Amino acid sequence: MEQRYSKFGYPLISQRAMDAVAAYRDTDKNLLDIAKEHGVHYNTILNHVKRLGINRHNWKRGYTINAQGYVMVCDGSHPYPHNKRQILEHVRIMELCLGRRLHEGEVVHHIDGNRTNNDFPNLQLMTNAEHSRYHRLLEAAQKLTAPQARCGEQEAASGGGGGRKRPARAERG
Repeated sequence: MEQRYSKFGYPLISQRAMDAVAAYRDTDKNLLDIAKEHGVHYNTILNHVKRLGINRHNWKRGYTINAQGYVMVCDGSHPYPHNKRQILEHVRIMELCLGRRLHEGEVVHHIDGNRTNNDFPNLQLMTNAEHSRYHRLLEAAQKLTAPQARCGEQEAASGGGGGRKRPARAERG
């Protein structure tokens, strides 16, 4: 962590507190043990942990998976974060490889369809229109190749079909 100073030249956080916050983030020790080791009050560590957005019970080195299944990564320098300081990892990778931010109307497509596979060869830059067209065509192709059930097969499989049931063999004359 980089040392920051107030407008009067005083450190905003001491080196001991910075080391304690880093130890809390990187180890599985509890807050009180770390505070004792580093000689810092536990509230000091807790306040800095909250301010930095470190939530250790689900801290995965800055990586999480959102509700849509995409990998999110912490990036406090990105101008358009999704929530607080998190951005989509595949967008970050594409921007780093391009050397620029994505333009409005550009999206990053996962070629293999796996939203967590963010290897650069698996990512493709597309416009919104190209991306929508691709997925519409893919969906249409899947509908054409899906097996169609014939009339009688669906009723037999569901056990329905209505109508009169045949009597059991013992009842027949």
